[in-house]
Amino acid sequence: MSQFLDDIIFKYDVNQLQNNCFVFPSRRSANAFKRRLSQMTKQDVFIFPEVLSVEEFIAEVSGLNYIDSLETVFELYHIYKKITPKDEQESFETFYGWSQTLIQDFNEIDRYLIDTTRFFNHLKDIKDVEHWSKGADQTKMVKNYLKFWEILPSYYKALREQLLSQQKAYQGLAYRVATEKIESYAERKNKDFVFVGLNALNTAEIKLIRYLTEHKSAEVFWDIDQYLLEEHKAGEFMRTYAQSWSLYKNQPLEASTNNFSQKKDIKYYDVSKQIGQAKLVGQILSHLSEAELKKTALILGDENLLQPILNALPDNVKKANITMGLALSQTSFASFFERIIDWQVDQHQEIYHQVLLQIISHPMFKSIFFEEQKKLKSQLLKANQIYISKERLFEVSQSISEKFSEQLQLIFYDYKSVDSFLDKMFKLSVFFEQTYQDDQVRLLYLRGFQKVFEKVKTYNSSTSLITSFKTLKQIYKDILSQQTVDFIGDAYDGLQIMGMLETRVLSFERIIMTSVNEGVLPLGKTQNSYIPFDLKKQYDLPTYTEKDDVYAYHFFRLLQDVKEAHFLYNTDTEGMSKGEESRFLKQLKYFKRPQHQIQHFTGAATANVLHDELSKVKKTPVMISILKKRFEHGISASALTTYIRNPLDFYKRYVLGIKETKEIEDTVSYRVHGNVIHKTIENIYKEYLNEIITAEHLRKILQTYELELKKQFAKEFNEDAIQTGENLLHYEIAKQQTKRFLEQELQVVEKNELVLKSLEKRKEIFLEDEKLDLKVKMIGEIDRIDMLNHQLRIVDYKTGEVKPNQLILDAKKWEELISDYDYSKAFQLLFYALLYEDELTDQSIVGIITFKKLNSGFMEFKDKTNASSQYIDQSVLSKFKEKLITLINEILDPNQAFEEKEV
Repeated sequence: MSQFLDDIIFKYDVNQLQNNCFVFPSRRSANAFKRRLSQMTKQDVFIFPEVLSVEEFIAEVSGLNYIDSLETVFELYHIYKKITPKDEQESFETFYGWSQTLIQDFNEIDRYLIDTTRFFNHLKDIKDVEHWSKGADQTKMVKNYLKFWEILPSYYKALREQLLSQQKAYQGLAYRVATEKIESYAERKNKDFVFVGLNALNTAEIKLIRYLTEHKSAEVFWDIDQYLLEEHKAGEFMRTYAQSWSLYKNQPLEASTNNFSQKKDIKYYDVSKQIGQAKLVGQILSHLSEAELKKTALILGDENLLQPILNALPDNVKKANITMGLALSQTSFASFFERIIDWQVDQHQEIYHQVLLQIISHPMFKSIFFEEQKKLKSQLLKANQIYISKERLFEVSQSISEKFSEQLQLIFYDYKSVDSFLDKMFKLSVFFEQTYQDDQVRLLYLRGFQKVFEKVKTYNSSTSLITSFKTLKQIYKDILSQQTVDFIGDAYDGLQIMGMLETRVLSFERIIMTSVNEGVLPLGKTQNSYIPFDLKKQYDLPTYTEKDDVYAYHFFRLLQDVKEAHFLYNTDTEGMSKGEESRFLKQLKYFKRPQHQIQHFTGAATANVLHDELSKVKKTPVMISILKKRFEHGISASALTTYIRNPLDFYKRYVLGIKETKEIEDTVSYRVHGNVIHKTIENIYKEYLNEIITAEHLRKILQTYELELKKQFAKEFNEDAIQTGENLLHYEIAKQQTKRFLEQELQVVEKNELVLKSLEKRKEIFLEDEKLDLKVKMIGEIDRIDMLNHQLRIVDYKTGEVKPNQLILDAKKWEELISDYDYSKAFQLLFYALLYEDELTDQSIVGIITFKKLNSGFMEFKDKTNASSQYIDQSVLSKFKEKLITLINEILDPNQAFEEKEV
């Protein structure tokens, strides 16, 4: 596990080890040392030395008990209430939002032993300069803001005194107190100290270690390679200690190894999305033997990847030890309980259907009440019920199942206090616990949530500060991100899965590291502090540059002893991700050691690893029979373009008969938006069919069209639904689009003769050919057929975007017409032209009017291989008919599977 630990053990007489106190960076590394010590010691009777983590060492020296950040917030709020004038006090809810950053700054100030009087005065002067307005020009808000910085030292001092009186401390305070007590502690402690594997020390740690090395018998062992120590960013801190500590005046700071430049096989992969990384990790692990897995560490740069990784572990991974724990916020129950809290935050007399559906459709709830939630959804859908009263919900659910109704009542009850709500959520978690008795992982999760509910209630019982559900939600999310579920397993057997910090002092033959992205490793420029950057630099407080050096040390130290390394980074640029490889990977390449073999695999090269094979469904005789019936009963252009887009979607829709799920629509979807405009135009034009449309007709329509538009919207929703919010926006857009369309039509009829022949006309024909072994019925509904200056036009309305080049076919595009979805609009127009073939003339044209870009006017189909390119003559129809027959035969070919396309 670590040659470094072995080397340290060999330096000491095992019979004298009990006279030492070993201090390690973490409990994990301390335990690894104890285990290795027990393996290497052959004696029947052996007295273990004292082995502590740095945190445990600080607690022992200071004599204080650590408190977490939430308890510190509560303690600080009591101080805040005592010191701040009553008329300037903020609610706990507001205070909670900014206090955690303040406490983090207190932590930094204490760990780095800053002179607080001088520092706070300096900070106040900076804030004064930032808001230099004087006297009457200062607003009340500015005055209160400046007063806060003036009174800040009093908050700090009072918090320190209050905590110390209770023998408690936040982390930084414990560090400061430890430096004040180190002399008396060292006198009492009759042991020699050994500090192992530390790196970026804060000022308090430096003071403690230097005191012990100068006044007491103490040694320090650094875990760093000679190459990194001499000339690499990873050795920055240790070079500083080597130059400034008296310990190294007469003896050099020694490296622990000289292996970094040895032969190493390094592979790095660019992978799309988190799930892609998880799949690739599974693929890499699947090639390892049991013996190789025992020498392998899987290190998660982003610990949120743990759950996908666990789901992707291959069958050959029989044993795995997860040292990092899974944050409760990453578990399946986290979003379930958060949605319930959200409902309490925004509670109304009636329940919005989406809120209800999100809760009852949540996998954790749905898996228990599958049939019950299905019946409830069916009833809501049938009534298109956007809101439902609690009384009605309880009544309907009671008629479905008593147990189902009981849980819904726990969820949607009108709670008057946070405490009573927490009691009921605990009760709900117990119900889940009883249901999932055979699922050990879910039981672990649920017990974690029970601890959270108990913890929040305990805090609130002693403080009574959590009075609103909004505050509860903030606290719930913060605790959840800190609370972890620890998996039970052999700590040193099988594959080791850990976060970066758990790797300290450990070494492995093979590592696989995920999320090696800029902005993750290292984290980059983050500023969760009220202390300005320049002031941090002046007082030697750590900034992002020092934190980058810490990441560099952890990353490159891991490579000291490895023989094989796999690094994965996410190329996805969604959200805050830049999709960029870490600078550490670039440094590995640019400053490559001669014996390092580095290979880069692109997303394309690893496609077979990252993605499951695209699905393929072979055609059976039954399927062919269904397809033939489909073609004989009627096939539309949209059905065929579905096949062109993705044959597997066509199979699901037209062979299996899986339809899109109907949902309650309370906002205007693009489908509804398009339908409303289509129907409005059809109805306002109906009375003018087969007559010349005049300018007077259009002016009259422009006066009245809005009534028809409202009528069409009312068929989809009640009238109130389009009065506000997103629906109102959709209505206004539809109104503007319809108006602009009609105004454009007015301009056309002022200079041309326009006769509408048909609107939304359903047409069907039979396609017969010797190349087909059946008679195919073609069906379609053509939006509009008109005569413009005696020229027949087939017009298709679109509410989405259409590009003119999608309607222009050259020889190459003709070849791709039935294979490339980009030309689906041209395919649809030609399909309509074929439906109307008997009534076409040699100068008929087809085209699209798009409401998204009305300035483009009527966009015509054009055949670039034809001299009369815009006209739909027999040569165009013959070419299309040939393509159509080829497509139909492909669909009916029993030897050609339905193969999924990437869309």
